Amino acid sequence: MLGFRIAFRHVIGALFWSLRPKQWPKNLLVFAGLVFSLNLFNLTDLLRSLGGFVAFCLLSGSVYIVNDLADVEKDRLHPLKRLRPIASGRLQPGAARVAAVVAAIVALAGGFALDGAAQRLDEQRAAFEDAAHQDHIEGFGLERQLADDADGG
Repeated sequence: MLGFRIAFRHVIGALFWSLRPKQWPKNLLVFAGLVFSLNLFNLTDLLRSLGGFVAFCLLSGSVYIVNDLADVEKDRLHPLKRLRPIASGRLQPGAARVAAVVAAIVALAGGFALDGAAQRLDEQRAAFEDAAHQDHIEGFGLERQLADDADGG
């Protein structure tokens, strides 16, 4: 059992590095709209952007894996690229193919789910704001009526 855990960790580690996390800072651009619209502290928009960031990382990672699969023979001859998980043999091409497809599906499905969830949150927030506004209006009317009654009119 211990051998399986060690092998599993190595495969997971190789998969992770195949997604090229060093490239992920580029995906931070999804937060630019949030920052420039001054909505950085809007929880709904922040969660939407965070989900978009994760989806972009997974989707771009799947493209990097496909690229590494296509260029594996050339990468084995390159002094630095030969150290990548697929070119070095730490990650089997079959596992890499499965990981690329799964990452792409999760990213795309997550993007669609994120859009639907964000729309529901926006609808709930709007309903809450309407209810709060209606309570404020009704409260103002009651205060006004009490004030008129107190003035004798």
